[in-house]
Amino acid sequence: MSKRIFIIYEKVFKFSEGNFLTEIGGVQRYLYELSIVLNSEGYDVYVLQFGKEIGVGEISNIKIEQLICGKKQYYNGFHYLKSKYKINDSDIVIWGADTISQKINHKKTLSIQHGIAFDMYSEDSTFKKMLKSFNLIAIYKLYQRYIALKKSKNSNYMVCVDYNYLNWYRTFAIKHNNEMNNITVIPNFTKLFCFEKNKNVNLNICFARRFVQKRGVDTMLNVAEKILKNRTDLNFYFAGDGPEKFKITALQEKYPENIQITKFNQDGTYDFHKKIDIAVVPTLGSEGTSLSLLEAMSCKCAVVTTNIGGLTNVVIDDFNGKIVNPNEKNIYLAIMELINDSEKRGFLSNNAYDTVKSGFNYSLWKKKWIEMVNQVESDEV
Repeated sequence: MSKRIFIIYEKVFKFSEGNFLTEIGGVQRYLYELSIVLNSEGYDVYVLQFGKEIGVGEISNIKIEQLICGKKQYYNGFHYLKSKYKINDSDIVIWGADTISQKINHKKTLSIQHGIAFDMYSEDSTFKKMLKSFNLIAIYKLYQRYIALKKSKNSNYMVCVDYNYLNWYRTFAIKHNNEMNNITVIPNFTKLFCFEKNKNVNLNICFARRFVQKRGVDTMLNVAEKILKNRTDLNFYFAGDGPEKFKITALQEKYPENIQITKFNQDGTYDFHKKIDIAVVPTLGSEGTSLSLLEAMSCKCAVVTTNIGGLTNVVIDDFNGKIVNPNEKNIYLAIMELINDSEKRGFLSNNAYDTVKSGFNYSLWKKKWIEMVNQVESDEV
């Protein structure tokens, strides 16, 4: 009997006109690469996702099914797979994120924790605005903590992408320290390594993230505008997409020669970053060991980032980057320091490259994941 792994997540691949396509996004890229690794190790990999229509297909020997969304979709999705494929005790079930994991009657289950997602309070709904108006945010935060701890017990094993989560768990789940033996940290990775850096006439600075509040796009816009009021010899690249794009377009209208809006697919990441001198990752919350940060470092960009989540597992201030508090003033000062000090930029960018080459490369990530799956496969839970 062949070895089988079933991965369940909301959406890993884009389904368009009856075909599955790779989807650009941090979690999506992670699960796609993981599926390829597992397939190369002799596993038959099945991905179950959810959408507005039913679909069946295959990419890179990864078998994909899409079901229509519904109530209890993740729980019901597992039982759909169990019925169709006769899942047995030797099969491994991976929840693509701990937030969607379910408690199921199966021996070999694993969930992936992509970074704490409740370290900031976002007023992105009427309900959350109402909680704030009644001073109930503290109670809501306790509820978030309860849910996160509950989710941590849904699987027999957990892989988390940073030590921030592990320390959080250690703090709030004191009675469950024995369970920490089943939590393994496997940081994110990069496959890119820059061998030739573009030489630019003007400095190029980038923000290559999704254009949403928690990624710090508003902060980056304010900083860029403040800098451009006095320095028109700089170029700012905003690469991505999202609901805040209109704000970037407004700034571009004020500085059409200095603000560029672009996007790239996974294959274009290298070509984009090799022309960048300073990469800014001004995250406000909900971050693991960012793929965007690692890719920038691997392409010898001098990086400025914030002391949020798993970013603190990657950057050592003034050694391989600048890491500051997540506010406009500190980010501005860090960027200006690198703009004005070419020697510092070179020192940080070279150390950034060496850091990810040794500690965050794809081969190391692959090796740790293979060891993890072998442990799940061999252990008696």
